[in-house]
Amino acid sequence: MRSENIQSSFIKSFRSNFPVRTWCANQMLSDDSYWTLALCKEEAEKYQTRDEWERGSPVSYQKAINRGWLTK
Repeated sequence: MRSENIQSSFIKSFRSNFPVRTWCANQMLSDDSYWTLALCKEEAEKYQTRDEWERGSPVSYQKAINRGWLTK
């Protein structure tokens, strides 16, 4: 039991406050530049309803909501 406490504190001493992103080192931290209004409109046109759009392309739907483009 004591060895577990020592080991976990040892590991935590090396952990930084910010996680290291090795799986996508050359990808930008934010993909905000990809979903433009034009791309969101193009993606939305593929679906009949907002529910279908939300299920079919949740990322573009969420970006449209966050940027206030849902009604456009």
